[in-house]
Amino acid sequence: MFTAPITNDSEYLKIFISDADIEYKENANISFCSKTMGEYLYKVSHEFNLDDDVFFISVELLNKYLTMSIISTFGDGNAVTDEEQNVDEQLSDQQILDKATLSSEQYIQNKHLLATACLQIAAKACQKFVDNPRLEEYLQEIEIQEITKDNLLETEIKILKTIHYQIPIHIPHVFISYFLRFFNDEISPCKFFNYERFHNLSMVILLHIYLKWDLLIKKLARIENGLTDVTEEQTDIISHRLKDCLLLGSSTILAASKISGLDSKLHNKIINLFVQYLGFNPMRIYISEFIIKESISDDNITDVMETKEDEEITQTEPILTHMTAS
Repeated sequence: MFTAPITNDSEYLKIFISDADIEYKENANISFCSKTMGEYLYKVSHEFNLDDDVFFISVELLNKYLTMSIISTFGDGNAVTDEEQNVDEQLSDQQILDKATLSSEQYIQNKHLLATACLQIAAKACQKFVDNPRLEEYLQEIEIQEITKDNLLETEIKILKTIHYQIPIHIPHVFISYFLRFFNDEISPCKFFNYERFHNLSMVILLHIYLKWDLLIKKLARIENGLTDVTEEQTDIISHRLKDCLLLGSSTILAASKISGLDSKLHNKIINLFVQYLGFNPMRIYISEFIIKESISDDNITDVMETKEDEEITQTEPILTHMTAS
């Protein structure tokens, strides 16, 4: 059957939104990637001059691998027979917890190896080159001894097999890029909107979220529950909600709009487009307001906003160097 080619950004955006929504609804409610590993992945990607795409993909790849690893402990991830299904259903809550705990322990033991392998795969997917001898040398410098050329390659293969060779594409930074290109075309020409500057600011904020993930999730859980101490279950609910790349991506764009002081008509245009393409969701406004508050309270972001007021934000390194050190 002949399929007409996609001819404009609006069609790309609609397809991306549809596919991302399906993927989010089908995914298990599991998220592992911690602030520590986010910082580690950024540190290594920055050392080798890899762009933000590589960083974002590597984080999401690690999450996907760990999620599918948990799923595989209950089967092979494919269709199962009624007999196999019955066996799974007969597992006690304690047995399920034990399996999940074992997978988590294995991750903790090999987290640097797994994260580095994810970074390598992400770099290759983005057609970037990482000098392996230099990588081994750098890992020795930061006292990570367990990674070798051989076990890194073996781990890359293991990860790719586990995720069925499907690199994550429905992730927040991709949605942000798609939407802002579409928005730029919708309002062009417009002297009140600088695509490059707005896009880069959105990426700065999104990087802030990734690198402060655990802290922000716990803070949001405390606010929602009105408690100073929250349970793991309460933080997991927040974490799963923000695994929705459409919610996190659109909230980040709204936060960037407010922080940048975007013209109110353009800000409302963005909201209307979100309602048109994503549906009405009060959570988007709520999350964006939380992101705004947390972003502007970070001195590294506000300093850059002030010093870059009359120029484009062309790189995130000055912010993130301080972030990862904090």
